[in-house]
Amino acid sequence: MRKFCLHLERRDSSFYWRRRLPRFVRLKGGTNHSLTHSLRTLVVPDAEEMARRLTRLSSSAFEFMKGVPAMDQAPMVQIINEIVRFEIAATDYARSVAPERTYAEAELTVRREHALQETLREALFLNNRDAAREPIRDAANRLGVQIDETTNDWMALAHETTRVMMDLSKERAQRAQGVFSSPSRFFETALATYETQSAEATQARPKTSTALTVPALVSEGQQPAISPASTNTHHSVPEQTEPPANKLAFGASITLSEAFKEYGKVRLEGKMGKRVNETAVESKGASYERNSFANLKSTAKLIVDVIGNKQVGDLTEKDFTDAFSIIQRVPANHGKSSTEKRSIREIVEATDLKEQKNKARVHTQLKKSGASLGNIEAAEHQETIPRLRVNTVYRHMQNTQRVLRYLVVHK
Repeated sequence: MRKFCLHLERRDSSFYWRRRLPRFVRLKGGTNHSLTHSLRTLVVPDAEEMARRLTRLSSSAFEFMKGVPAMDQAPMVQIINEIVRFEIAATDYARSVAPERTYAEAELTVRREHALQETLREALFLNNRDAAREPIRDAANRLGVQIDETTNDWMALAHETTRVMMDLSKERAQRAQGVFSSPSRFFETALATYETQSAEATQARPKTSTALTVPALVSEGQQPAISPASTNTHHSVPEQTEPPANKLAFGASITLSEAFKEYGKVRLEGKMGKRVNETAVESKGASYERNSFANLKSTAKLIVDVIGNKQVGDLTEKDFTDAFSIIQRVPANHGKSSTEKRSIREIVEATDLKEQKNKARVHTQLKKSGASLGNIEAAEHQETIPRLRVNTVYRHMQNTQRVLRYLVVHK
């Protein structure tokens, strides 16, 4: 059973972290008595993880403020807000642009984090606050807050910041080695989605059915998987030989582009496409056209370009696995040039080659100049070419899966 997560709210556009300020923190005459921040995600496990981290961070800050009642509270609240924003932004950015690395580079990352932890531990032992000086200055400069570094308030704030930096380094080192405190958000979402859809399918469909398979591109985890589904039959039929396990089976011949067009047409009529006999709701169709139809057409164009406009029944799980391994490497500026004539595969190959050449050039130049390994790695990282954001790839996977599930029900 999922544990209840404090200070987490779901709204139409995103999950929000909202925490009421203790009375001793509130500003006199102020009307805003809570901290509220958008987590910029609708994925439950991801939102819960960020909410728990923000709760721990704010609790530490409140305890700090409680122990120093004479401090100026307004700048402290602003700094908490800035730390929260930075934590969310850094998490999103790191997950979306992390490049592939060699085994030696991975080991170097872990060793660097361990060295940083030893440095921070020594700083705490010696009451040295230099490590926290620049992060606090940067946050204060972005906020336009003046902080006197000669006061006890700053000394205490720097001490707590050093502790937070060490905790973050430990977390980064664990994640760099593939050790996480909770299962993948895709895996947990898969369980909930699969159980819900299986229950709906059991209630809505007749008992007599033939087994079909659809690659679960999104819900069943980061790697595409096969999940069972079934289709309606009106009469009992003799047992038939099942199609190969890795192929998609449908009752009618239809190409991939036609499948997307047919699904889009149904959604524009105001239907969800999850059941055979659905009632069209005009307002839902208008909403879909306004908010989601452009995304569906974008997914169709991308997936057909990568896979080819094949018959859906001839596609295999591997076709989709390979396709999305390519799509996640598409450069972020793809589609912004009206003169681009290359295929997606050609664009990805050219981008990968350009990135490798740039990194090799920088590595050679800095190594000759005697730069440290850390500086070389940082410079190489600057040459990383931005790719499609994780949320964008996830949306394409969801759209593709919805189209295939629509075919399972209606074909």
